[in-house]
Amino acid sequence: MGRICVPYRLCLLGEHVDHQGGTTLSFALDRGIRFDFEAVQGPEVTVEAPSLGTRFVGRVDEPWPRRDDGSAYLGGMIRELQRQRGLTRGLRGEIRAEFPGGGVSSSAAVQIAYGAALLEVNDLTLDPHTFCDAVLNSERSFVGVQVGALDPMSILFAARDALLEIDHRTLALRLVRWPAKIPAPRWALVHSGVRRRLDASPYNARVRECAAAAESLEPGCRRLMDVAEDRRSGWERLPEPLRSRARHVFTEAARVEAGRTAWEQGRNEELGRLIQACGESCVHDFDVGHEALTFLVGRLREIPGVLGARFTGAGFGGAVMALLSPDAEEEPIRALLGGDYARRWPDAAGRACVAFPNMGDGFTSPVLAPDAAL
Repeated sequence: MGRICVPYRLCLLGEHVDHQGGTTLSFALDRGIRFDFEAVQGPEVTVEAPSLGTRFVGRVDEPWPRRDDGSAYLGGMIRELQRQRGLTRGLRGEIRAEFPGGGVSSSAAVQIAYGAALLEVNDLTLDPHTFCDAVLNSERSFVGVQVGALDPMSILFAARDALLEIDHRTLALRLVRWPAKIPAPRWALVHSGVRRRLDASPYNARVRECAAAAESLEPGCRRLMDVAEDRRSGWERLPEPLRSRARHVFTEAARVEAGRTAWEQGRNEELGRLIQACGESCVHDFDVGHEALTFLVGRLREIPGVLGARFTGAGFGGAVMALLSPDAEEEPIRALLGGDYARRWPDAAGRACVAFPNMGDGFTSPVLAPDAAL
């Protein structure tokens, strides 16, 4: 029996700019997805998913059926790895999460877990960048969500106690360290219990709106950060909603630059301000908010020791993140999910939870050939 553990990630700054060719700051967490599996002699694949109350069944030598039960992440990776390396053996396994998905790159994490396990049982290897492309192609072409590379790259190339800076135009990577003599901040994750599926959300519409804005600013451009700098100021003359989408991307790019400097200098309060500005822009300019998450963010910001809070990830539901001072107390944050929240969103509150994760290592595996050191 094999076991693969794949970390989640948090994006400090750079929400919704990866698919626009911008720069992001992210890190891996010390919790994520666990996949226990074993090889079978034939091509059959069976995966138990207790959190979804279902079982995924298929074969590596046949087209995977498209269903709305979460199995597309498995089917997409089977298809991509079949194209890349050829698969002959299947597996049986069980997938579990240490924290509910939604805003923490759970979709990328499960695809990485499935892909690494399939490579292992077939005695195959793949270099990390090609594997990352397989994850992206799986989610874009099989699941149907036009994601950027933030999630799989963060999971595959992060390093403990450092931010991973990704330039999504060149795919260049850089580690950004916190000053050794300054106490590092802590993190809180509050899952709202609000479920969402990106393939059934307006996510793809937002990507299309950004493409339309880029084309309006510079004909032939499909991503806003590919627009020449001397043309970007034209966003103010775009019609809505293109103007708001462009404003988010361009102002978020500036926040990433400021955030990198603040992190390198250990300026917690400045990071908190930037995190909150990112969240406000995502809600008001990119229109990916949800009232339950807005409620939680507002309450988090009232708690002593919370330096900044916003929802995390693509939006429309899922989790809220908070940057904490080193001495912040946890109990007031744990108490958020009772009281008014439970009364207003009782169904979601029954699924909600709180965690205090640490920065962790990125995913490594013998099936992924060593990459150049950062």
